[in-house]
Amino acid sequence: MTKKMLFVLTTLFFLTSLNSIAQEEVEKCENPISVGIKIGVPNLAGLNLEYVTPLLGGKLAGAADFSYIPVSSADADITILNWAVGVNYFFKKPGRGLYGGIATGSLNLDVTAYEGDMSGTATAKISFPLMVKLGAKLGKKFYFRTELGYGVISAPEQIEVTLKGGGQPDQIEVVEIPPVDMPIIFNLGFGFSF
Repeated sequence: MTKKMLFVLTTLFFLTSLNSIAQEEVEKCENPISVGIKIGVPNLAGLNLEYVTPLLGGKLAGAADFSYIPVSSADADITILNWAVGVNYFFKKPGRGLYGGIATGSLNLDVTAYEGDMSGTATAKISFPLMVKLGAKLGKKFYFRTELGYGVISAPEQIEVTLKGGGQPDQIEVVEIPPVDMPIIFNLGFGFSF
């Protein structure tokens, strides 16, 4: 047997072994669904869902975040609604370890303020057309995750405030908003995989 033939056979055996190990690794992703809580910026606090697909050796996952936070007091009612959808790519192990991600999302804010018999209502929407993150997901069934990244932001320059009450007809005031510059994304989370 020539050296070239021995080299080709050894290479084929090595590649076949790697393919077999890679397929076994995909099968070891026993807990592809993760449900947890995320706290941070921009989502504040909310639900996080992730599904590790069999694509790219079991390393590509779809992810979604959702926050709904209503806050009421004698002076104001505030509702914060945040959502984001994207994909994560795990660099070494399927569904665990270091990963990179991209996502898109939105943060909606509804405010009603009260003063005497007057009320003012305003709505603002901040879009995140692109968020790029680097994260780590540690653990198997119970996990802890952290993310750090950058987001491109699209925010309104002004909002309309509708004033009602006080025996006067409804009035609309335009309020200038200072530029929103919050490019940093930082999240901590935990949950369960099954």
